[in-house]
Amino acid sequence: MKSLNVIGIFLLLVMLGCKNPIPLIKSSDVVSHGIELMLNDSISADRVYPQAKIYLFNSKEYLAYLPIKRDAIYLYNLASNKLEITFAIPLMNKEIEISDFDMIRPDSVALLSSNTNSVILVNNKGLFKRYDFRASIPEYNTNYVMSPPLSVVDGYIVAAMYPSTSVVGDVERNKYFSTARDAVFDIHDDALRLVNQTANFPEVYRKNYYYSFNPVRTIVNNQLLYSFEISNEISLYATKDFSAQTKTLEPYKFKLRKPFDEDKLMDHSYVGNYLHQADRYFAMLYDAYHQKYVRVQQIGSDEKLKADGSVNMDNAYNLLVYDANLKLEKVIQFPADARYDFRKVLISKNGILVRKNVPDSLKFKVLRYEQFKLF
Repeated sequence: MKSLNVIGIFLLLVMLGCKNPIPLIKSSDVVSHGIELMLNDSISADRVYPQAKIYLFNSKEYLAYLPIKRDAIYLYNLASNKLEITFAIPLMNKEIEISDFDMIRPDSVALLSSNTNSVILVNNKGLFKRYDFRASIPEYNTNYVMSPPLSVVDGYIVAAMYPSTSVVGDVERNKYFSTARDAVFDIHDDALRLVNQTANFPEVYRKNYYYSFNPVRTIVNNQLLYSFEISNEISLYATKDFSAQTKTLEPYKFKLRKPFDEDKLMDHSYVGNYLHQADRYFAMLYDAYHQKYVRVQQIGSDEKLKADGSVNMDNAYNLLVYDANLKLEKVIQFPADARYDFRKVLISKNGILVRKNVPDSLKFKVLRYEQFKLF
């Protein structure tokens, strides 16, 4: 009888210690359909990193596209895939280069100009107002550079603020990654006012150098969520009081790569292979329609780059799906030959949009996406 009790207790402990395995789903099982957005003669699609974002205006979902020419923002109705709104960007000054945008309403937009260290608010009548970041940060001129991404959230303007310091060496690396990456501004007395700094790096960044520099910002119900390329940790900042909380997410077979050899910083072949062979998190997205989170994970490859920097096979990727409480629900697996560009993934009402890689012969007159319905 005693032995039976011992066996019963053992089995109970085993059952309590077990959890249901995470469902693994092939990408081919969730494909919905392709989306093609035809560009007019004055637009060329970016070859590498498209400036595209999705907005919901007047119950219509739009993909807003800012081309290389930077003369307008084109809004495509995703219900029809047709160009519906063209928001002209006025020629303010030849010195002003637009590096990012965020639509506030269909008739107004915020533009980031990194080379002039300013944000510009523009309406559809061509009226604009320019605000200088340097006036709001005393040490700005020598120590910082403002860069994308740009977000307008809950009345605040948020942009990345990069310190003008090296990241090579223990002292420099510690200084660089001890600086909060984002700056949050409001407009007060007709000028930008620095309200807070957000996006503090996890400790792993200060211990070793991993050739990773930038967190990824996502807006979640007027909160700022930050995901980091080499860490399972994320951080959330509430815009109400900018209180921060950190969470460590359950990973799926994520392996921290070995530290980068700083002596090979100028060796482009080494850098390319280092990034190609490493597990990396590209983004953390929020699906407001389903209250889900989607994290993009690159799987490190065993293959080395060819002499020209190209690869015979793309990396494999996972989409990690988390519920509203940030519990891992399932993993969507993309094989290494999928030929998608996971550097910019978009959330739409009808699924995840992943841009398809296209050959040069198409002259980049079409934006091609594949839509994956995950829920």
